[in-house]
Amino acid sequence: MFFSLLLCLGIVNADTPPEPLKLLFELAGHETRVLGVAASPDGKTVASCDEYGVLFIWDVKTGRKIKSVQAHKNAVSVSFSEDGDIIHTAGEDGSLKSWRATDLALTTSSEGHGSRIMTMQRAGKATLVTVGRKIGECKFWDAKSLTAIESTLTAPDDAINIAFTGDWRFAAFATRPTGVSLFDSKSKKLVVLDTKDREIVYALVFNPKGGRVGLGRISLFD
Repeated sequence: MFFSLLLCLGIVNADTPPEPLKLLFELAGHETRVLGVAASPDGKTVASCDEYGVLFIWDVKTGRKIKSVQAHKNAVSVSFSEDGDIIHTAGEDGSLKSWRATDLALTTSSEGHGSRIMTMQRAGKATLVTVGRKIGECKFWDAKSLTAIESTLTAPDDAINIAFTGDWRFAAFATRPTGVSLFDSKSKKLVVLDTKDREIVYALVFNPKGGRVGLGRISLFD
């Protein structure tokens, strides 16, 4: 059985109902669940990783696979560098790796997280952040060398995902079983949001213009 990504085009306006998404391509090739997807800064390629640890890179214009590589035993997250030249991946085993986007050649690797990684995100122009399975475990990494760096960010207990505002000041955490917390890097305060007894939140994202965060199924918080 093959699993696939659906590449869609849609326009969303906060003042009017969203237009139906138009399916552009079905990107077939993964043989198990896709756990991470990221678009390149120029919008020309998409990277994806799956439960078997395979990293794919796709051409958005044609929907064709450009290349794939066995990245990890089990890959959980993928992210592009700001310039799009490097693709970063995180494995469930705690490993981090960097790949050249043009040919998926390995450039840097690190085994330094020390525990199972739940997710990895960019946290600035040259920084990555990982959230581990251990309680309150959140680590920052230099994106070029994949060496750990210090941070004042406080992760809540049982965090499973993280998102940042465009200015990197606020971080929102999805936590088990249904919680969402917001950390202010300026005041160093962690605030628990009212999710109104919703089901578990796996994903969250900030509006690029700031002010709101979307959660899982989807809820909006101001």
